[in-house]
Amino acid sequence: MVAEIRKRTTASVLKAREALVASNGDMEKALEWLDNDRISGGEQKAQKVGKRFTGEGLIGVSVVTRGSSSGAGMVPQGTRAAMIELNCETDYVGTNELFRKLAQDLAFTVAYLGETSRSSPFMTPMDISYIQNAPLIRRDVDNTITKPVTVAEAIRDLIYACSENITFRRAVSFVHDMIPMVSGVGLRAASYVHGALPNSNPSSQVSAVIEAQGRIGALAAVGLRTAPESRLSELFKDPAFERDLQVMERGLSRQIAGMSPLSIRDGPNALYDQSFDLLGTAAYAGQPVDQVLENWSQERNMVSGNTSTGLDVLEFVRWEVGGWSDEENLS
Repeated sequence: MVAEIRKRTTASVLKAREALVASNGDMEKALEWLDNDRISGGEQKAQKVGKRFTGEGLIGVSVVTRGSSSGAGMVPQGTRAAMIELNCETDYVGTNELFRKLAQDLAFTVAYLGETSRSSPFMTPMDISYIQNAPLIRRDVDNTITKPVTVAEAIRDLIYACSENITFRRAVSFVHDMIPMVSGVGLRAASYVHGALPNSNPSSQVSAVIEAQGRIGALAAVGLRTAPESRLSELFKDPAFERDLQVMERGLSRQIAGMSPLSIRDGPNALYDQSFDLLGTAAYAGQPVDQVLENWSQERNMVSGNTSTGLDVLEFVRWEVGGWSDEENLS
């Protein structure tokens, strides 16, 4: 019976035994006892550790749909993605499987809670108090029997399980309606997480949810433009084009994560002025980012003219765990 409870919950062996003793061996009553214990224990623990500084944790990214694509096996899609920061006290808990799972589920939840933006800015900062009261949308379904919980309740339960203060610091969504391919304009979500943990599940498949958790994350809005307009549809008919585009998007978001630009075009440390050394291909190594994008566009005949660019970074957000002051965290 202890083994069965542990399959259906996250309870320890000792806690499972305690629940069975308290319920006289009745399985359903034992599960109910564990629920009540988790709630009351979590609230007490949250009050006890609530003032502790949370300087560790994870950046979580979830890209549910990339945006403009060939849509192989799917209807054409818009863009739906999110990035979150979940904090804890120690690196030990930050790499804990339960903590990583919650970071994954939070990013997935925020991606679905985000409201559609039909113009720039594409990234929308999310109200944490609103998210806290929303139902947690779990990314994976496993053999653990779990009741629907809000985000705040999920954080409370994790505090109870890990005995550390856990705070949900910030979240941003990138949600945009599908842009008709015939317009000759496209919009895509690009992402990269530096130091992504082994069980993260980034996928190169267009139809799959892309997700990762690590210390540094970048989420970018990438725009496409072709002339004539029909050229964009022609390009996406070739799967090789989308594979090349995904490589370029990963390179751009990796550049943002690794080189920490302050802007896209203007001012000091602008992305387009940086040397594009992080793509991993000798063809573009050492060239400025703006020159790389121009060459890449012209190689695929996206636009006419010597200075026209068919691929651009329109907006980006880069976060790093611990990138704030003690005063900000404690407030």
